[in-house]
Amino acid sequence: EGLSLKKWVDINSPTNIEEVLYPELHEEGDSIDQEIQGDCLIKVMGIGLSCAADSPDNRITMRVALHRLKAIRDALLMPDGHKNSKSLMHY
Repeated sequence: EGLSLKKWVDINSPTNIEEVLYPELHEEGDSIDQEIQGDCLIKVMGIGLSCAADSPDNRITMRVALHRLKAIRDALLMPDGHKNSKSLMHY
């Protein structure tokens, strides 16, 4: 069996996430702290992998995925969220 896109992303997440993401998604000079931005991108990739699990029983529901994505968005939009990655750990 060959290496699928999902398997390749799974193998490279989160340790080699730079290999998976377009460089434009993680640019310096943005108003968001680079560490927070990186944490959020890793979490979004994890949600995508959870939605694409081989077995339907192992996939998260769309409701759970939406809740997690909104939590990431909210952490990024919080005024102090730019400096505090703990707000991303609550799910």
